[in-house]
Amino acid sequence: HTLVAEVTDNTDPNYLDLSVIVPGTTTGGDVLNIVTSNGLCAALDVAGAPITVETCSADAGTLTADASPVQLSGASVTISATQGTAPTVPANYEVAYVLTSGPTLIIEQTAATPEFTVTAAGDYTIHTLVA
Repeated sequence: HTLVAEVTDNTDPNYLDLSVIVPGTTTGGDVLNIVTSNGLCAALDVAGAPITVETCSADAGTLTADASPVQLSGASVTISATQGTAPTVPANYEVAYVLTSGPTLIIEQTAATPEFTVTAAGDYTIHTLVA
């Protein structure tokens, strides 16, 4: 809500003393009543900008590598992981798996399952993504 009022000069006849506002207790209606009952030249945007804040229950769970280290013999090797703790997937969300490499976790691939084919030796991590 936007409040337009004289709040700095307590000698002004339109002064609104904000110290009467108690966070968590005072309502917008209370402030509007103070303004109108005292005939103050002030305005409160009563409609305001409504915003709904929802909790996020998405949780990626955990994965455990099926094998490590894995030997690259030939052109490629398949690496995979198994779900340790199941992800929490809210309605209209999906689960995807992401393969990253190196200590900075550079994204290399995405997939519908936690299984990837790699063609180079290195350090890889498989992640669960709930989005």
